[in-house]
Amino acid sequence: MFFKKLTTGSVLALSLGLISHGVFAECLQIGDSQSTGTTFTKTLNQSLSTHGWKTNTFSKVGSRTLDWIKVPSTPLEERFPIVSYPNSKLDKPLPRQDKSWIQQLLGHGSADKKLDCVVVQLGDNDYDYAKKYIELTKAGEPSKAQAFKEQYLKQVKMLVEQIGEQNPGRCSWIGPTWRDQNGGYKHVSNDVKIMINALQKEALAGTKCEHVDGTDPTLKAEFDKLGSFTKDGLHLTNEAAEKWGQFAANAVVNGTVTPVFEAKKRSADAAPLVKDFKQKNLKEIDVRDYKLPLTNSIKVMSTKTGRTSTLNANRNSAIQVLGKAPGGGYRVRVFKNGVLLPGEFVTAASNVKRGVNWYMLNQFEEVARETNSAGTAGPTVCPECVAMASQRQADYNLEDVSDLTSDAPVVSSPGEWKPGCEALAQNPPKAEDKSKLMQCIRSIQNAIVAGNRDGNGALNRKKVFDSMFSRLKPEEQKFAAMIFTVQGEVGWMGDHGRYHEMMAVMKVLENRVSMAKQRGWSEPVNELDIALHPIEFSMYNANDPNWRKVLDPVRRENFSNAIESFLRFPSAKFEPANIANRISHYHTNGVSPAWRNSPKANLVIDNNPVVGAGRTKHLFYYNVDGNVGWSRRQSSRYKRA
Repeated sequence: MFFKKLTTGSVLALSLGLISHGVFAECLQIGDSQSTGTTFTKTLNQSLSTHGWKTNTFSKVGSRTLDWIKVPSTPLEERFPIVSYPNSKLDKPLPRQDKSWIQQLLGHGSADKKLDCVVVQLGDNDYDYAKKYIELTKAGEPSKAQAFKEQYLKQVKMLVEQIGEQNPGRCSWIGPTWRDQNGGYKHVSNDVKIMINALQKEALAGTKCEHVDGTDPTLKAEFDKLGSFTKDGLHLTNEAAEKWGQFAANAVVNGTVTPVFEAKKRSADAAPLVKDFKQKNLKEIDVRDYKLPLTNSIKVMSTKTGRTSTLNANRNSAIQVLGKAPGGGYRVRVFKNGVLLPGEFVTAASNVKRGVNWYMLNQFEEVARETNSAGTAGPTVCPECVAMASQRQADYNLEDVSDLTSDAPVVSSPGEWKPGCEALAQNPPKAEDKSKLMQCIRSIQNAIVAGNRDGNGALNRKKVFDSMFSRLKPEEQKFAAMIFTVQGEVGWMGDHGRYHEMMAVMKVLENRVSMAKQRGWSEPVNELDIALHPIEFSMYNANDPNWRKVLDPVRRENFSNAIESFLRFPSAKFEPANIANRISHYHTNGVSPAWRNSPKANLVIDNNPVVGAGRTKHLFYYNVDGNVGWSRRQSSRYKRA
């Protein structure tokens, strides 16, 4: 995601202690081979440095959590030969052998220099605990499984306890990230990595060390765009490592524990900063750097559930801007009593502007107080600051806050291809264009929600549906109908490799188009007409949460399996063909519609049975409305915009 770069104003730099004014946060990073001179480490360190965090990384290939908490039998520099970034060796010897690796590193350096943050990147080499826990649980041996789990939880907690002895302002633990199917290291599967992250998160609960989930789905979606993203099945390519490093840096910087260095304000710095501020403009702030207090009750929409809730105004609640939400408003994090609530939310732009205004007023007042108390400039220093602190919101010229660049360009004209959708010009699309199609579906989402949110961040269903016709090319309409419908109706099937069941739903859409034309529906009619026909595909019903989940880009749905099914669909072999071309209905095993006594279609797609005991979640039917097929009226279909 790219944003318009806004220079941080010097008054706000005072509160954050940025590098440009000589105030650094001293940070230590430890890790395994993923941190040993890798693009991940360089990206993480460089990203942290832009926020004033000076970081030294020490890593050991093959190291486990246990290695860092036990007392080594040899001096650290012998057992620990690699200092990955940015130094090439330790500043001074570490001869003490009565302390663990992490304890020695925490005590390394000048005595008066206290660490402000510690970043831990470990987990891949702890795979055996998670693997055993999974295997023993499946084997029905919970007590043995629990024993392995407890061993690992104890190690993680002990490492955090040893870090806590130095009481850094912030601690972040970055869990292992995704792998692809290339190369070796098969024992460290994605299931194992997910479990390692889950165990780490459980161990860190209630501590002052925050967990950064390396198996975050949004990170996987970014990796999938690259195709193959590891060098050997475990270690990331440079491009993927850069994405992981940036992801980790954002998580570390935006953590909920207030770092010590934020308290390193010096009143002596105030005078030159205030003087410098006279030449600055409030437009220069980047609102994403700050937690903005709620000055009035606001409504926010969860990007995970789509539900809207009210946040009451008080000094203990705050929001932090992440970026502009496609369709209007902003994506934000929400804090209550200093605690970060799980997930992301969308709120109106006006709530952000009010928060910025309140924040700036208090910054002016604080700078004025610190300047005068420092005695460096006398009572006449920066009278503008004092005057500005009493001005109204309208005087602050903060309109640029709503100009952050959105996730992707919105192309409203139906005559242009949306970014990535040019791959649809070739029919059928090529398999190697999957990454373009991933971009295409995101571009379509952005286009159809643009301007269609209410003041609370929720989507207007009718306006979004209208936009699917008015803003998309015919090829994009068909693609959107196929992908959105399959994702909302049977999307979870792809996680189990059941692409054939997803393709069966696509076949229903395709067949209904043919049946509609046979019954005299006038052109244009396509799969989107069929998908949005009232009370047919339940995911589009007003009371069904799936239409919001699938259509709203802020929900970050993973369409990889749906697009894979779309690419396979044109060449898929449907048997028996005479029945496959007449299927028009389906339902889950758990419901009994009025037409359930119609002929069942015992489909086989690419040699995979779609119907059979225990083999499917959906039952498919043909000749439900007679030999001519689907019989809904053209006049009752969704009205095109």
